[in-house]
Amino acid sequence: MTGQAKDEHQGRAEAASAVNAAAPQPAPRRATWRDRLYGRLKVSVRTMDLVIIGLVAALAVVLLLGVVTAGR
Repeated sequence: MTGQAKDEHQGRAEAASAVNAAAPQPAPRRATWRDRLYGRLKVSVRTMDLVIIGLVAALAVVLLLGVVTAGR
């Protein structure tokens, strides 16, 4: 960049930051229940949902087998 182009770019950046500083900031969004439960884990939400569904399905199978084989 030339000196004049740099000055113009810097001037536009300063003007944009002044406009952004004057604009009201939106309220922060409230975290969803999934984010609160496992938001700190470095795993995608979809993957964690699949893990939970798999565990619930496994528990249901074990309970069903327990009911079926209880009379033996």
